[in-house]
Amino acid sequence: VTGVQTCALPISAVTHVRERNSIRAAVIMGCGKGENGGSTSPGRCVLVLEATTGRVIRRFDLFEDGAEFGAAGEINSFTGSPVAYPAGGITPASRAYIGDAIGRIWRIDMRDVDPTNWSIGVAWPPNDADEAGDYVLGRAVVDRPSVALRPDGAVVVTFATDRTGEINAERTSSAVSFTDRAVIDEDDGVTYQVSLNWLLPFSDGEYATGSPVVRRSEERRVGKECRSRWS
Repeated sequence: VTGVQTCALPISAVTHVRERNSIRAAVIMGCGKGENGGSTSPGRCVLVLEATTGRVIRRFDLFEDGAEFGAAGEINSFTGSPVAYPAGGITPASRAYIGDAIGRIWRIDMRDVDPTNWSIGVAWPPNDADEAGDYVLGRAVVDRPSVALRPDGAVVVTFATDRTGEINAERTSSAVSFTDRAVIDEDDGVTYQVSLNWLLPFSDGEYATGSPVVRRSEERRVGKECRSRWS
């Protein structure tokens, strides 16, 4: 794709998306590590491509809220590998998550049948500082977040940061789990509520070298009640 600078590490997410009346095999990818600069510099975009042809279904490269979410008013490189949800079979993905070079997780909302109405915004950290706990931006997300479905239908996102970053390079790395819940707002539209599950700061010199994995560790039935434990 012309004008895209990619990094060797991030891996694209292969999934399906709904485009008007069709369900298409698609590839979601970040544009990789670009040089420091403004929001239009290389690396500051996310692509959704048709898997069979390479056609661009949607390119996200205009971030109106960059002044709010960016470092010094900038959008940082999308260095992480994306993950789509749901990811199995031919069910079209309704959202995807991807990390950037300062430790944020962005949510791509693909629920609409018209890709021009899809949106992207920061899922983590939330605007509410209390909900973010002691999480500090600075270290990059360079691998794929893990997603899991809670029994109540909310999505749990788990990710970790490595030793690189574009701001606050002296900060330590960490692992984070948060819940991303779709709710109906007062205008009968769908919005998202984010809450912290846990935050694990790493010790000095420690950092993530791979993608976290969430698995169901135990499931047992008591009468008609099914109890699940996650790890």
